[in-house]
Amino acid sequence: MDISRLYGIEIFDSRGMSTLEVHCVTKNGQESVASVPSGAFAGQYEAIPTKDITTAIRNIESVIAPAMQGKSFETQSSVDELLLSLDGTQNKEQLGGNTLLGVSLACCRALATSQSKTLVAFIQEAYGVQVERQPLLPMFNIINGGAHADNNLTFQEFMVVPLRAEISFKEKCDQGVKIFHVLKERLEQMKKSTNVGDEGGFAPELNADEEAIEILVEAIQEAGYTPGKDIGIAVDIAANGVPDLMIATYPKRPLDYYASITQNYPIIVLEDPFTDNNWSDWQSLTTAIGSKVELAGDDLFTTNQARLKIGIDQKAGNSISIKPNQIGTVSETLLTIKMAVQAHFSIQVSHRSGETEDTFISDLAVAVGAKYLKAGAPNRGERIAKYNQVIRLESLK
Repeated sequence: MDISRLYGIEIFDSRGMSTLEVHCVTKNGQESVASVPSGAFAGQYEAIPTKDITTAIRNIESVIAPAMQGKSFETQSSVDELLLSLDGTQNKEQLGGNTLLGVSLACCRALATSQSKTLVAFIQEAYGVQVERQPLLPMFNIINGGAHADNNLTFQEFMVVPLRAEISFKEKCDQGVKIFHVLKERLEQMKKSTNVGDEGGFAPELNADEEAIEILVEAIQEAGYTPGKDIGIAVDIAANGVPDLMIATYPKRPLDYYASITQNYPIIVLEDPFTDNNWSDWQSLTTAIGSKVELAGDDLFTTNQARLKIGIDQKAGNSISIKPNQIGTVSETLLTIKMAVQAHFSIQVSHRSGETEDTFISDLAVAVGAKYLKAGAPNRGERIAKYNQVIRLESLK
């Protein structure tokens, strides 16, 4: 792949905030495009983005493009190694994690096209691991709380997860859509708001976080499915955004509370149940319930190999949320996934609350054989786009 032009433009994400779109034009005139999402809450160990998009664009034009234009690239690692050397910082603060990721993603698409490969096939080659295709499970965030909604729910996401291995991804989406609409009817009957939050889920005022879980169980049953067998529940606590976890779980201690709700409800995943520096409680919870529940580190690991290695060594968590914009390049994302898989961690490829129409994470999830794709509710175009892309990929089999 020979790059003749590389440039960025400013677009809007799903929250109406400015974000970066990168265009990579190759010598033969083919143009590949990628855009970068952002989170409502950025973990302290994430790659640092350049918030001023004008500056990000200038960094591409003045630093990155001159170093890449006219050069030939054959591998993703050769692109990303150059990007990392141009930035020269551990947390990408010089050029911006969003700047590097936009270029890395656009070049990834350009490389795939230049080699006449699908994006999935090219990512698999870059990943370098023989992947056994397993049924990809969608995680539908249909009740929003925390930083994703203007309501009184402390926990950030309440998700339904279709579990049946024998049905297609499209059929799993059909189940999620049905539950979503049943939930809407139920909330209307309860005289609750059916306005939606950042990720497309409903954002009602409820008496407690546990009531949200109970309502999900009821909606699953009313839709004609069996909780725990057909449909599981996942809860993202997002503890970094909870001012006082003890108040949120009162009268129980957080550890006891999590043990209780995972025993009483068909919860299969708890994400970020403790803050990103509370390794001891992560260890204790993993020991207590890790054999039956996936404990996913998002803010804890930030798609970062160094952070993940600490978790593996300390037996803190058993699952990881993968978000490419937390680390800044495709290659680093793949290395983190590889480390997690070798440690028998489950992989959840995830969107951000401030999204674009870009569907790269869908191809990534399929390419690496991830267990979950977390892209929000079956609602709002930027969320549906991710699920639709997997449906398209599934139809090509």
